[in-house]
Amino acid sequence: MDTDTRQLVWQGRLHLGDEPGIYGDACYVGLGCDLPITVREFDEHPTGAATFVLATENMGTQRSYPSHMMQVVCYEETDVVNHYSERVYRETLLVPGDTLIEADLSGVRAKPEGP
Repeated sequence: MDTDTRQLVWQGRLHLGDEPGIYGDACYVGLGCDLPITVREFDEHPTGAATFVLATENMGTQRSYPSHMMQVVCYEETDVVNHYSERVYRETLLVPGDTLIEADLSGVRAKPEGP
């Protein structure tokens, strides 16, 4: 991964689950949360390759629960105006530290902007 092209999308503390957390400033979000972003093409990166990194701190799970899932989800146009279908593009289990998902987004096309 080329560190010169990293973009910070979001930073903060979230607490997944319903057990007490160790950080007083962490929002309890339940069993999951979405971090919606829009990825656009840039001339300097024509390949469409992207690596999504989710960094965790003091991550822990119950013994019977393997982990939370990290997913990259694409929303694609349908035949209905202003209606999009959701498709899980890539997914992996969260691990302590950094969880990475590499994705080739060159085949994923969003609706062109403008009229």
